[in-house]
This record gives sequence, structure tokens and C-alpha cells, in this order.
Amino acid sequence: AATKASMGRHRAKAAAITQRYEGGAHLVAIASELDLPPTMLARVVLEERYSLRKGAKGRHGAGALLRSPSLIDDPRLRSEVAAAVASDAAYGPAVDAARRLTGLQQELVLSQELRARGIPFLSEEQLRERGEAKTPDALLPVPLLVRGRQVRR
Repeated sequence: AATKASMGRHRAKAAAITQRYEGGAHLVAIASELDLPPTMLARVVLEERYSLRKGAKGRHGAGALLRSPSLIDDPRLRSEVAAAVASDAAYGPAVDAARRLTGLQQELVLSQELRARGIPFLSEEQLRERGEAKTPDALLPVPLLVRGRQVRR
């Protein structure tokens, strides 16, 4: 399946894709034909239909409409976007939330293991408080040797 790397190509065809949708085609069917995840196709159509800036954040972006299709005023588009998001196992708000949760769980496991082994470290939160630009999950103030390699991050 296509990924975020091919979005530029599909955004260039946004007007034609939106016309197909407005002509009666279903978003999930168009996505299947284009080998594009349904949520990404819905994003292209939303950006085109509502003249949204590509990648806009917050309540003014397509992401807000994907997370809350009830905000979409057009009943058909609202239903189509909800169906696209629900059918997408690779992208979309639910998948993003699951990835985020998995990442948080892994950060917790890492910090627990470091503490259990008595290895001093600075957490991502501590690094942010210090104003660090880069914030790895854990920063080792003193490098360790792991299998003959020096590790700090």
C-alpha cells in the first residue's frame, strides 16, 4: 500500500479525486483503486473540499475533521469520512492513539529497567525542563559499554 511518501502525488490530483467523490464514488472504493489508505484519501478530499492548508494543525486542519467527523457539515461526506477512518487499519486517529500508547508503555518499561539496574538517567521530561532541543526517552549522563560499544542515548 502507498504511504505518506506518496501523498504529494495524490495531493496533486486532489481536484480530480474530489470530483470522483462528488460524482458519487465512495471514498473507501477510490482509496482501494489508488492503493492509498482510506484515511489519507479522506484527508486529501477534506483539504480540497474545504480549502484547508496541507498539514494544518488544530481545529483548522483536516486532522480535526478526521478525529471528529461530526464536525463535517455535509452528511454524505461526514458518513464517508467516518467509514474511511473506521476501515483503515494502518492510519487514522485510532491507530495514532494506539501507537502513542505503545510508545508511552515502552518508555515506562525502559525507565523501570534502568531504575531496577541502578543506571542513572535523565528522563525526557527532565530534558524538556532543561530546555534541551533533543529529548530521547532516556539520556545516560555517563556513557555505558554495551557489548563493547559506548551507549549514551
